[in-house]
Amino acid sequence: MNIKDVETKTGLTKRMIRHYEEFGLLSPQRAQKVRTYALLGRTASICRSSASAQAFK
Repeated sequence: MNIKDVETKTGLTKRMIRHYEEFGLLSPQRAQKVRTYALLGRTASICRSSASAQAFK
C-alpha cells in the first residue's frame, strides 16, 4: 500500500509517517522511487499507537 493508503487507514499524516521512517520505526519496501508499506506487525502497532495518542489531543 502507498503512503496515501496508510494515511487513510491510520489517520496519520504523511509528515508523521516520514518522521517515523527517519527514526527507523517504519521501513517501507522501496522499488525505484516508490515506497510500499505493509501494515503488519510492528508497523501496524506503531500506527495504532500513534492514532490512539492523537485521539486524546
